[in-house]
Amino acid sequence: VESIFHYYVKPKLNFKLTTFCKTLTGISQDQIEASLTFDVVLNKFMRWLDQTGLVSTHSSKPLKPFAIVTCGNWDLSKALIDECHLYNLPIPNVFQKWINCKKAFAQFTGKWPKSLKEMLDYLNLKPVGRPHSGIDDCKNIANVIRALVQAGYVFRITDSH
Repeated sequence: VESIFHYYVKPKLNFKLTTFCKTLTGISQDQIEASLTFDVVLNKFMRWLDQTGLVSTHSSKPLKPFAIVTCGNWDLSKALIDECHLYNLPIPNVFQKWINCKKAFAQFTGKWPKSLKEMLDYLNLKPVGRPHSGIDDCKNIANVIRALVQAGYVFRITDSH
């Protein structure tokens, strides 16, 4: 890990967290109330990509080969699109193609995983942090990716808009 980007996002809709959401993610209402809106966090993310030397904010074109990695397609094929539409923002180029680690895992093992935990268990990896915490899930996804690379898997883009 060379750099970490982590922010909570204040919802524009459904501002009040449900008990289920708070229990699942460990996020508190106070954290949400103190957080930034999606448009501000997305802008900060794009500047972070620029600072890390991955993308130029002037062109939003990659400066180095890299890919966004997800655990499933919903985050980029549905949630990101909905948020961008809600804020009347274009979908940044870096989110047009991605690697779904579930698909990569299935290509490598021949077994479709139902969850991130299932992939960690299969690879004998100890889970980091709390399940469904965004930052902890990212760390666990990175560990799955690292283990697959060490086992010889060559990653390719699995999905796109």
